[in-house]
Amino acid sequence: MTISCPYISYGCQEKVNYMQKEIHEKSCIHAPCVCPILDCAFCGSSKQLSIHFAGQHQFHRIYNGISSVIMMGVDDPFLVLHADDNHPLFILNNLRGPMGNAVWVTCVRPNCFGVAFRYNIKTKGGGCSLEFWSFTASVRERAELTSPLDTFLLIPHSFSAGEEKLNLNVSILDSGF
Repeated sequence: MTISCPYISYGCQEKVNYMQKEIHEKSCIHAPCVCPILDCAFCGSSKQLSIHFAGQHQFHRIYNGISSVIMMGVDDPFLVLHADDNHPLFILNNLRGPMGNAVWVTCVRPNCFGVAFRYNIKTKGGGCSLEFWSFTASVRERAELTSPLDTFLLIPHSFSAGEEKLNLNVSILDSGF
């Protein structure tokens, strides 16, 4: 028995064997992603979300491999980074804690793509500098967006020198970007 993918309204045209339904749902590139903005109810494929976001919300423009200077409030939970409608949204996450600010990047898209984007975060403060390289995790749900990962850059409070902003240089790289 074959059935339509439950994500048909998000663009998937595949018919799958009922016994393979769960496997297909986990690997479907059309699985819906939620808009990271709390008061926005939009949900769609990562491509639909990218188009929605570009038309409805503010974001920081990024380019493949080019470092972007980003000023972020020390208490801002996240900023959205966006290249264009053909690429997923990226979330620059920030979690303030007793030791400093933990920052990391996630990619808003289904987990089925396999290849993660590589990213770099740099910051300077008090005559010192910090640099961090890692790979994005893919997230689809709002709750996943702000959950800290195992790897992040910890920026000590002393780096903000009493200011309420983090001064970051962020670059995201991928051969298919």
